[in-house]
Amino acid sequence: MYNKFMEFKRSIYGIGLAMILMLVSLFTLSCGEQDDVVGITISGKVTLTNTTSGVADITVKITGDLVGSAITDIDGLYSFSELQSGTYYLEPVDSDYTFDPDVFGVFTETSAPNINFTATAVTP
Repeated sequence: MYNKFMEFKRSIYGIGLAMILMLVSLFTLSCGEQDDVVGITISGKVTLTNTTSGVADITVKITGDLVGSAITDIDGLYSFSELQSGTYYLEPVDSDYTFDPDVFGVFTETSAPNINFTATAVTP
């Protein structure tokens, strides 16, 4: 009797393990793991209020799936390249200006050009 019980217990265990493995396989197939897209660029321009003039030497911080910064060029342009798909937050920083928007969040799976900011000079 003991042998039959042990045989039954092993078969139940084997069936249970097989069911778990099958469910995990089905879940993985239905979710479809996707590789992160690499090579994305997020870029834009910082301009003065009511103009199209770019503002140079503004630090634009990026946080989220990457932490770093870029500095605008003479035309007010900045760029972050070779990013993976994900969620990023951009924030221009300079004590001589306020910015609109002050922070810009973006979830992207493709490049995101034209993430622009408007700078307003702070008056003393």
